[in-house]
Amino acid sequence: MNFILRTDISRPDHLAPVDVSDELNRATFQIKRSVDPILDWYAQTDPDTGIQRAAKLALDLVSHWRAKPKKVLALDIKQTSLFDLLEEV
Repeated sequence: MNFILRTDISRPDHLAPVDVSDELNRATFQIKRSVDPILDWYAQTDPDTGIQRAAKLALDLVSHWRAKPKKVLALDIKQTSLFDLLEEV
């Protein structure tokens, strides 16, 4: 998932809850295919069971998101880059 890491996270007042469903349902949400094996690796090998569970949950969310039919808008046409094409393979 494209999590945005802030450099100012040392201040707790900058942290806000995020609704994962809203993020996944945003039309502009994208995630690279290379994230899936990384999450799987963490889910299987991290010595911290909390991180293993979090990675498994994230992988499940991403898998369900990928399986969900995508809404295609007629006005949502973009030029595909070489990097986008390589990610689809």
